[in-house]
Amino acid sequence: TARGGVWRFSLLRCDSAGSNSLFLRLMAETWVEPPPLDGVTRVGYNWSGEDLLVASWNGWINLYDGVGGRLKSQLHVNAPVLDASFDEVGRIFSAALGGKVMSHTLAQDGSFKSDLIGVHDQAARCLEIARDTKIVVTGGWDETFCGWSPDGNASSQRKPLFSAKVPGRVFAMSSLGGTKMLVGTSNRQILLFDVRNPSQPELQRESLLKNQLRCIVGLPDGS
Repeated sequence: TARGGVWRFSLLRCDSAGSNSLFLRLMAETWVEPPPLDGVTRVGYNWSGEDLLVASWNGWINLYDGVGGRLKSQLHVNAPVLDASFDEVGRIFSAALGGKVMSHTLAQDGSFKSDLIGVHDQAARCLEIARDTKIVVTGGWDETFCGWSPDGNASSQRKPLFSAKVPGRVFAMSSLGGTKMLVGTSNRQILLFDVRNPSQPELQRESLLKNQLRCIVGLPDGS
């Protein structure tokens, strides 16, 4: 949430309230300082929960202490950052309006080493990590769903591990854990891909919502 230009993140715990329902209990509130200076496009913890990244429209990714909210480091991408995520070893991957998909490794002095791992023809809108395969998966406004090796490569000609055409610009994407990815497109199509065989979606259907999709999330059990 935002108040007076300062961003506040609330830590929540999900507790059982019966066999078929859940409720959220407010555990703590942490104010991050200094706050992001532009619209936030992605918030996410690393896999251990120790670090919190906040990606912004102004091209900055802020790395905060995930408990205390203290700013630990910053990195700048030369385009608005539309999505970002950690992998299991703490590397940050970003997807930008200019189409670039990059990896960022934090050094001991607090600086980042950045490498280009892939490029979309238009904006790279969504990014997720397929945990079982370690593939960096992206969806773009060029109507493609792509997978990239997480290893950095300075060449702008880096080829994707796979590239599948989808019906419309990718506006939303969610990992179901393992190898499955949900993709939502600009014409309200929802597709389910397995990154081990991404040439065709396992499932495709039209959303029942009347408006365009902006966010899509799978259930914790992978359904």
